[in-house]
Amino acid sequence: AIHNVHPKALSKSFEDAARTFIEQRSRKAVEFMHNLDDKIHSEKEVRTVINMFPSSLSYSNGILPIQTAALNIHSITFIPLLAKEGARLSIGDERGGLTRQFQSGEHSGRNPIQILTNSGVADLDVNGDQNAVDAKRLDTLQKLRSHYLFLESDITKLHLLCHY
Repeated sequence: AIHNVHPKALSKSFEDAARTFIEQRSRKAVEFMHNLDDKIHSEKEVRTVINMFPSSLSYSNGILPIQTAALNIHSITFIPLLAKEGARLSIGDERGGLTRQFQSGEHSGRNPIQILTNSGVADLDVNGDQNAVDAKRLDTLQKLRSHYLFLESDITKLHLLCHY
């Protein structure tokens, strides 16, 4: 019967349940951020998740959401938002992980800007239309530029004119 439960024990039980709930939702938020798709998700939804769970911009298996987004043509449109919010929350680097290099795998030593500017990477299906892929990339780079997240000095500093 509940009338026999000590208030401190009841309070502890509620705190434990709340902590577990928040931890589970935080893990789901990180998973969400690493699986963005502009055909399904909106910028408003992504911003809401970031505001509710700032830790959603953190690493999963050693990779930031902004790095994951750079690898998928349906996620690159979220890169400016991820960079802006990541910078605001001091995640990744001074530009929200935009210049954070992959530490392993096929893209090791490269960062989201380098991947974004390298045709052939993240060209995963926009109905086989390379012009649509290029337009998406250009739009993303222009938004980054307008927020001072993609700089002219990046071209030489990050060797963006080199072929990979």
